[in-house]
Amino acid sequence: MRTPTDLPRRRPRPPKSRVGLAVTVAIVLFIAFSLRGIAGFYTDYLWFGELRLHEVWRSVLGAKILLAVVFTLLFFFGMWLSLSIADRLAPPFRATGPEDELVQRYRDVIGERTGLVRIVISALFALIAGVGMSAQWNNWILFRNSTSFGTKDAQFHKDISFYVF
Repeated sequence: MRTPTDLPRRRPRPPKSRVGLAVTVAIVLFIAFSLRGIAGFYTDYLWFGELRLHEVWRSVLGAKILLAVVFTLLFFFGMWLSLSIADRLAPPFRATGPEDELVQRYRDVIGERTGLVRIVISALFALIAGVGMSAQWNNWILFRNSTSFGTKDAQFHKDISFYVF
């Protein structure tokens, strides 16, 4: 039988009150940072409603959502595929060097969860890219609703609306 001094030490867990406090602070910060976006959203809704242009508001909102969803999915798939290919092409064993200690610690921590890590990293970056792309809603609406001006450019022989939209 082993003595208690002989056993490996466990790291003490933080008290539950600290975890609850950290979660509460995170939720409050998330709400505080979201207030400006929520206020802008609600103000636009009221403004378009007052002008009786609900359809315009819905089309702008739809364009923002469409761009965010499409580019999030495209970016997620592209990054996940890229990480999967890089993982398959990486050599299983490398010559040791000074930077390999960090790589070995990463592999020890991740272990068999490389697929999950790949999905989480791809999802995080995809969300950032998708939300950023939704800010281009005005360019998308101009592109989708372009009309011909009927006048061609002298040098490139394209309709002038090509340069406007």
